[in-house]
Amino acid sequence: MSATLVANSETRSRILATALELIAEKGFAATTTRELSERLGFTKAGLYYHFRTKEDLLVALVEPGIAQFRELLNRPLRADRAGRRKLLDGYVTVVLDNLNLSQVLSREPAVGHIDRLRSLTQPLYAELIDRLLSGKNLDAAAVARAHVALGGIHAALLNHLPDANLDDVRRGAFAGACGALGI
Repeated sequence: MSATLVANSETRSRILATALELIAEKGFAATTTRELSERLGFTKAGLYYHFRTKEDLLVALVEPGIAQFRELLNRPLRADRAGRRKLLDGYVTVVLDNLNLSQVLSREPAVGHIDRLRSLTQPLYAELIDRLLSGKNLDAAAVARAHVALGGIHAALLNHLPDANLDDVRRGAFAGACGALGI
């Protein structure tokens, strides 16, 4: 790998880490590219060399979690109760591995209206729900329970007590989600 590519990769990683830090402090909507550039010691043009828009930056922040989510869905898992529990446990891991970003984004209602982000995530959630309900009648009540299970995971992991043991929170979130799905 050339020195330029390594430098660009390191710079990109630094931008993403600093952006996540700043967005965690102020929120996505309130964070400006000017503030980010200043914190990095860049000109805005230097930042735009790596990310043309704030939306591009957000998508880049979310991409590793999306890749992990896709990987989970690509794993061959049985459609029986044990396979569905394993899939749900894998989803808990995805959320935990991306907890800081998930916490930031869950507080930003405007993020949910970014079409590029929705187009990346909605099909994954739809597939996850379909696989969690495999072998079941996909009536409205079953789909609602799947949404409750996934929403409960997010609520538990993103809003736990500050001094809570994360392993305990994980177990509680998983148990609650399994209960909602009857698995």
